[in-house]
Amino acid sequence: LGWVVSAFLKNHFSLYVQDEFTSEMENKLDLVSKGEKDWKELLEDFWKDFQAKVNEAYNLDVKDILKEISNTYQQHFFKQDKVPKCPKCDGMQELRISKGNGFLCCSNYPACNWNKSIDSELDQNVILGTDPNSGDEVLIKHGPYGYYLQWGAAEVKARVLLPAMFAPPHNITIEEAIKIRNLPIIVGRHPDNGEDIKVGIGRFGPWILYKNTYVSLKKSPFDVTLEECLDILNVTRNQKKIEKKNSEKKDK
Repeated sequence: LGWVVSAFLKNHFSLYVQDEFTSEMENKLDLVSKGEKDWKELLEDFWKDFQAKVNEAYNLDVKDILKEISNTYQQHFFKQDKVPKCPKCDGMQELRISKGNGFLCCSNYPACNWNKSIDSELDQNVILGTDPNSGDEVLIKHGPYGYYLQWGAAEVKARVLLPAMFAPPHNITIEEAIKIRNLPIIVGRHPDNGEDIKVGIGRFGPWILYKNTYVSLKKSPFDVTLEECLDILNVTRNQKKIEKKNSEKKDK
């Protein structure tokens, strides 16, 4: 949204977002503070031109504004130097705003319903393959909260948030997608007490779960061994974290 606002100001209020304007205004305000310039006269001069620009912008059509913004920051919104065509038909991609968020859609809407988030690297949903266990088609899609995996038809089958380490432009296989859906997994039991040690991926990256305590994991949960997990858990600061967590639980 910041890019949209920036482009709008650059296109229709260019004078007021230039460094020269700010510098000149500071000099005039210095004169006012010294009593060498009347503040009412300064304000009147500013407001006369500024109000004219506001009235001019007020009568602009939103679609025309968004087209101008698209042309101003083509590289940011379309990842190329010109506005591209819709991947589903012969229409052109257009910038739109909805509930404060920007997205791209087809100029032939509603005849063509193609759309995507500005943040998405995908022009269309990616079909990874078929899950041999369920027979469902597995897709990579992009929604309001980022990339996710979807099994089968929308609203019916499972959706799983795709961790950043596997999200586009990274390549991911159907086998990895199935593994992600099955997280968290048990890598083994602690040799001292037989408690499960689990690994998974959360909002802030991979983790180890032991005795109801989460410890950060610096590598993929699919590549870590039980021995590596034990080494991480045995680090002094992690031991203290586990002890504190379980002490608080006992107190309750």
